[in-house]
Amino acid sequence: MDYFIEIKELYEKSRKYLEEEWKKDPETEPYKSKYKAMEYLKSIKEKCLDLLEKSSENNEKIKGMLSVTYLHMGMVSVDTEETSAGELNFSKCLETLPAENDKKYILIAMTARNNLGILWCQRSEVNKAKDYLEECEKLYNGFVDDGNLDNALSLHDHFDYSVETSENSASSEIEKVGTHFRAGKLCHVSCI
Repeated sequence: MDYFIEIKELYEKSRKYLEEEWKKDPETEPYKSKYKAMEYLKSIKEKCLDLLEKSSENNEKIKGMLSVTYLHMGMVSVDTEETSAGELNFSKCLETLPAENDKKYILIAMTARNNLGILWCQRSEVNKAKDYLEECEKLYNGFVDDGNLDNALSLHDHFDYSVETSENSASSEIEKVGTHFRAGKLCHVSCI
């Protein structure tokens, strides 16, 4: 469990830079906090990969954390105008995901696909963008149609090793991603 505590602490530090510290970045170094957050995310990635290599216990939990880490690495890469690295990290996020149809991982799967759809739209690759956005929509509709929203985990819940299901449903976060993929579909239409 010490490893999980260390990983959670690194994750909290990365969040601080991504959610708060970036506002203080000087104009001469606009990505200073994003790069610092990326350092923490890379440390988490290495620790998760090390855990997966050494143990067969908690593999699903570790893969969930690793998927979220790749997702954040992808978003930071895109934010710092390193779109190829962003694409690679979003793809690794989906490859690592234990089960995208499991409600514990639905938010990760939707967010990665949504980001890939927007990325490909920005590259004027409308068919690839459309595919990712439609996959995201399909996941969203399946989640909403099922009606049992209580078992979803937020991205942050994956770093709390005691959480099996979120006390506060991640449904509001899923709604935000739903709004984003609908906006992405509008972008897709404008790319045509």
